[in-house]
Amino acid sequence: MLSFKETELLIKANITATPIRILVLSTFLKYKEAFSLKNMEDALFFTEKSTIFRTLQLFESKGIVHTIIASDGIKSYALCSISCIREAHKHSHAHLKCKRCLKIYCIPVNSKNLHLKDYKFDDIQIFINGICKVCNSIALP
Repeated sequence: MLSFKETELLIKANITATPIRILVLSTFLKYKEAFSLKNMEDALFFTEKSTIFRTLQLFESKGIVHTIIASDGIKSYALCSISCIREAHKHSHAHLKCKRCLKIYCIPVNSKNLHLKDYKFDDIQIFINGICKVCNSIALP
């Protein structure tokens, strides 16, 4: 089933809305977390890895997703905000990898609270290893 939201986002990014592109974008929108190529391949087990990889590369080049390199060196992809454009990915947020569920989340960061006198920066890249709010709310035995 074609989703209007996904199709609209693809057209806005000047990308032809094919079934696989809609499916990959739907997966990002549904789960609201970052995906490694392996995670996306597992979620879309009926789709070839190379097709997913090419779709993620296209989405990155068009400003739909941004890449995250975790502390373990694994590359993941997360949806860009509406203000991100393909010419300049602007990301002033942190990424948190949960040590329980292993998911990666984008966490808002207020760059005005960073006291970097005499420094000018375009974006902030902070990687946090910890426990996400979902896992933190679950009591361990």
